[in-house]
Amino acid sequence: MTQETTESETDEFREENMGDMVHRLKVRWALQEVLHQAQVNGHLVYGVHDAANELAVDLGTIGLCLLVENPRADPGIQVHCRLIEAYCWECAIPVVKVNSSHKLYEMTKHHGALREPLHCVLVKNLPAQVESVSTLLQFARHSPAPLLKIT
Repeated sequence: MTQETTESETDEFREENMGDMVHRLKVRWALQEVLHQAQVNGHLVYGVHDAANELAVDLGTIGLCLLVENPRADPGIQVHCRLIEAYCWECAIPVVKVNSSHKLYEMTKHHGALREPLHCVLVKNLPAQVESVSTLLQFARHSPAPLLKIT
């Protein structure tokens, strides 16, 4: 861990009050739980291109869209992500942005070959009665495409 990373994390804790930190940790845990359950059930769609295809074919089963916020990503990927984000908003699919492609890859336990960074994950068939799902959806609806720091 570098000095810059440590200072960044310390600044984050200084800026947030304890209630906000607990809420963010609860949302991170909910995201981990939702991704784990979806992965076990085969309800995850990985990658920008597969996500676009899934949205075109089977829109009714998509319950959540996760996008990586990375201003240094390839401009073509950024355009694809913006189009997916806009389409999800138009179709009332909750969108949550995360700050780490690598961490999202780890959280989804994606076993495929990672040829490029993971920029988008769709979660299908969300069970609404599960507490972690309701926590995550409440966070997603709090503001348009909120950023969740998962690093």
